[in-house]
Formats: sequence, structure tokens, C-alpha cells
Amino acid sequence: MFTEFGADAFNAIENQEDQKSQAYYMLNNWKDIYKNVAGMGMSGNSIGGFTFQFSDGWWKFGQTKNLDVHDNNASWSNGGYDLDLVPGENNMNEEWFGICAKGPTNPRGLYTLYPRAAYYTLKEVHKLNPYGSNIDLNFVDNYFKNINLMDAVLRARGDKAAMSGGGNSEKIRISNLSAKFTTFSTGGSLITTPEVADPNSDAVPDEQGFDHMQSYFIGVEGNPAANMRAEVNVNILGNVAENPINEIFYENRGRQITVDSQDGAIDLIDQNRVQIYNASYEWNAKDFDARGFYRTGHYHWGL
Repeated sequence: MFTEFGADAFNAIENQEDQKSQAYYMLNNWKDIYKNVAGMGMSGNSIGGFTFQFSDGWWKFGQTKNLDVHDNNASWSNGGYDLDLVPGENNMNEEWFGICAKGPTNPRGLYTLYPRAAYYTLKEVHKLNPYGSNIDLNFVDNYFKNINLMDAVLRARGDKAAMSGGGNSEKIRISNLSAKFTTFSTGGSLITTPEVADPNSDAVPDEQGFDHMQSYFIGVEGNPAANMRAEVNVNILGNVAENPINEIFYENRGRQITVDSQDGAIDLIDQNRVQIYNASYEWNAKDFDARGFYRTGHYHWGL
């Protein structure tokens, strides 16, 4: 019994998804299992196996980071998968072993799956009962020979197109759309905040009462190639609190500022309404990995 075996659906040489090669390996693995069951005249010691795995594991490469990113890092080498093997280089992509790929998430945050070519190939494989009557090695060989991998690839390609809407949703997408509304109350007892603002004081908060703030975020993510990803989040200000509890906050840039000019004091009330909140990019090439970030959390500096 093979408790775990499979193949990744990513070609480390072409640096792109390769559903046909995954289906090819899965087909031949199961063919070998079927030919070695009891009564076939070969080893007779095979009772089956468990395909690894049903859907891609987006957590497997980083384990604790990039959990919402489908990494294509080849983290180890296996000479048994020679279709994308280059001596001395890794060719196994841990996050691409699923016979089903993950599509967009639903409102509950759950991924919608779409079958890969390996799924349709195994669907045909498991229609054969190797213990059926009149089943011998020649029958098994002919049965597997007649399973059309290209037909499985085309069926899977249609599922993928339907999942993505047939457009360029994988190249560019809205990654974040959110709004933050905050209300401040500066009243209470045993506090030093005055009930009425002192025009000669720049303390924050300057008076007791209520205030509110509106802050909107829009994020765009681009994936021009399988090994390149970039994302930028933009902040748009609505109402900016003039009397917050804390004087240090991101939207502080939009507060009213009074400046002196030749014509006297001028109140600037509409500055920096739109600003980049954070941004990052990642480019994984054969000879280097490049990462850049602006106000984006990261674990450590690499060497």
C-alpha cells in the first residue's frame, strides 16, 4: 500500500503550470500499481495507494507566511520527475501537488476548487477494477494506453477558464476593498481635557465631545508572470477627525493646517486626500529572488 504519492503541476524549467506532466505521472503510477496487484503475474504485492493530494496546499512552502499566495518556489529536487529536471537544480514545487487547483474565495473565505487534468485522468483510471473477470496485463496496458491525456487537459482548461471568467483575472485583480469608520468620544470624569477648546493650546484632544473619521482602502494586485507578483494599496480620506484621542494616526496627514502667506493666514483643508498606504513586489528568477516593500510587514532581511 502506497500511503502517499503524487506529482506537482508546475514545470520548474518553463516556470509555469504544467497539468499534462502531472497527469502523465499520476497515470503511470497507477498503471504500475494495477499491474502489480495479486493475480497479474508480476510481483502481486500491491493493494493500492492514496493520491497526494486533492487540492493545492498554499501554506506548504512558507508555512507561516504568504498563506494567501500560491508560491511557485521549487524547494527540493527529485530525479524521478525528469520532465522538468535540470541537474543540480530543484524541480519540486510543494504548493502545486493538488489534482484540483484553488480558485477565488467565496464570502466565507473558502476556496472554490477546479479540477486539473490529473483529476479527469484519475477519474478514468478508477473506472477499471483490476480484480474483474478477464482482466490481465494486456488488458491493463491497453486500458491505460487509451486514456487520452490531452482530452483531460482540454477539459481542465475549460474549467479554469470558467472559474476565472475567461478574462485576465489572474493577471490583475482587486486584492483589497475596505472602509474604516471610527468614532471618538472625549468626555468622562477625572480627565484634564477641557470642555471648551483653548485657542492657545495645541493639546490633543483639545476639548470634550465627539468626532469621527472615514478612511477607505483599495488594493490592486498584478501577476504578469508565474514568478512575479506586485501589490499596491491606496488610502483615500473621507472625514478626518480634528479632535481625536491620539494625535498620532495615519490619517493625520489630512487634518487642517494653517500656514502664513503674503495675504495672511490660510487654512489648508484638502491636502493628501489620496496616498499610497503600502506596496510590495516579488520576483523569483532562476539566478535571484528580488523583493521590495514599502510599509509592508516582513520577517527579516535576507542575505
